[in-house]
Amino acid sequence: MRQLLALGLMVVMWSVSGCALTVHDARVDYKYTKAPAADFSSSPEKIRVVNFEDSRGMDNPRMITHSQNMYGNTMSGGTQAEKPVAEIVRDGVAQSLTAAHTRLVDADPSLILSGDVMEYGYTVVQGFWTGTANTKLMVKLKLASKSGNTIWSDTLLGQASYHGAMSPGEVALFQLTLDDFVERLQKDEDFQRALHVQ
Repeated sequence: MRQLLALGLMVVMWSVSGCALTVHDARVDYKYTKAPAADFSSSPEKIRVVNFEDSRGMDNPRMITHSQNMYGNTMSGGTQAEKPVAEIVRDGVAQSLTAAHTRLVDADPSLILSGDVMEYGYTVVQGFWTGTANTKLMVKLKLASKSGNTIWSDTLLGQASYHGAMSPGEVALFQLTLDDFVERLQKDEDFQRALHVQ
């Protein structure tokens, strides 16, 4: 009986609160506050970060994740951000590049950075008293010249893992994952070479 109660408690704590058909509003309000993992101040390039696309197949571009029912089926409800997820990812990339001393411009760039959010989600591994959430954010990035020639492109992953007795919530998991993603971009050696970082 004790084991059943503990298991039931875990299911409740790691579930999205409310009905699986309800859409919950949440503020992500992402801010890149970590120390940069690279320094791009030696780059001569002027970068314009344009709007990112969203290829996750969501009808609602603000939806972070959809809820799942007890059988693991995806439902219409879920958690939606204050603005499109692709816009949040784009802004996170711009913030992290600014922190790394990249010269970002709105006009007359030498290079243009675009992106496409391909996937975001997480899995939960249930323990007896605790659970672990493992997240994944997949974004396809492209750096192009003003004439449209591709200088660099890659698909990068952001990942995070959270272990505890209670879920930190959809927003916190997404923020942790975006932190990891933009840090991986900063560290990417091919990206650094494309920017002519000394």
